[in-house]
This record gives sequence, C-alpha cells and structure tokens, in this order.
Amino acid sequence: MGTLEYILQKYKIRNIAGKLPIEIPDMDREELAKLFGELTFKIGAEIGVESGLYSDMLLTNNPSLHLLSIDAWRAYRGYRDHTSQQKLDRFYEETKKILAPYGSRSEIWKNSSAEALPHIRDNSLDFVYIDANHAFYNVAHDIHNWLKKVKVGGIISGHDYKKHKPGVNIHVKQVVQAYADSYFIRPWFVVGSQAKHEGWKRDDSRSWFWIKTEGEYGTL
Repeated sequence: MGTLEYILQKYKIRNIAGKLPIEIPDMDREELAKLFGELTFKIGAEIGVESGLYSDMLLTNNPSLHLLSIDAWRAYRGYRDHTSQQKLDRFYEETKKILAPYGSRSEIWKNSSAEALPHIRDNSLDFVYIDANHAFYNVAHDIHNWLKKVKVGGIISGHDYKKHKPGVNIHVKQVVQAYADSYFIRPWFVVGSQAKHEGWKRDDSRSWFWIKTEGEYGTL
C-alpha cells in the first residue's frame, strides 16, 4: 500500500478533490511521528531543533529511525533577535543530552539549513520536518530545497501552520499555501482541526505535510 493510500485509509478520508488543505482531526505532531513509524520510514531529518524535544519524540516513536537533527544554534541579525547566543548554546547542550541515549540512531548537525543541504543526497530521506527560520524567504527556500532530498512517496512536513499578528516575521502558513497552489500539490494536509474540541488531540501550533510525487517543482 502506498503512502497516500495508507493515510486515506487510516484517517478515513474519502474526498481529496475538495477544499485544501485537508484537516485531519484528533491528531497532533506526536501522532505524526507515530505515522512515520507506521509507514516504516527509516531515515529522516528535523530542520530547526531548538532543545531537541521533537527529535526525541520522533526517535521514541520510531525504533528503527535514523534521524538527522539539524540546527545552527547560532544567533544572527534578522532571526532570533530576542535570543542570546548563551541561550542557544544551552539549547544545543540540552539537545545533546536528550538525544544521547539513542546512540548512532541520532546525528546532531550544528549547521544552518543551507549549510546542511549540500551534504545530503537528493531523494534519500523518507521524511523531513521543517521548523527553522519562519520568515517568508527562508520557509520557501527550505520547502523547495528539502523537498529535493525526500524520496518519492516520502513526506515533507513542518511546524507552525497558523496566522500571526502583523509585524511578526512568521510566514509559514502563507508560504505553504502559496507553494502548494503554485505547484498544484494535492492533496496536502494539516495536522489537527482548526477548531478545538474537548478531548481531541491538537497542537496549539499545527503542523502541515504532503507526500512527494514525481514532478518538477521549478527552481529557486
């Protein structure tokens, strides 16, 4: 069974020709991590790790996973102006500590997204989860270039699919929608329903994903 067929069957999705994105209710990003395991994904990458909590979740829920946890942990103008290098250094140390028990299944790369890209073969990853710089250009750059690293049938995904106040340099939702529309990507999904329901799983900042298919996504 292919990736799309499995997802449609698991979440009882019957119509993929209607309005996009398709919301999957009663789902959070821990459930997304479990989905990667059910799909027998063996190698993946998280781009933007901070203190390692989601990398830990991905590895915990996927005993056969080899994960690349990629983050520069480096303060620079225009990104994390509110965050000191000292705080980022602490996040890096926390990441090393929390991922140490996974041994060789966990690789921590202290690189920016752009620095890491040339070191990963195209079509080599089962999934990528993007949670790095959320400004418009960076999100577009990351989606476009990390998509090349994902195998056909694999999943590209990311965090913080939500609207933000004017003046906040976070454009994930706008870029994901524009990219999917521009390259006629369908179907694509959002993890959790927009409305909150008591007893249902849902992250405050929802995640998005789609399945890579054969096709040309242009140049950037």
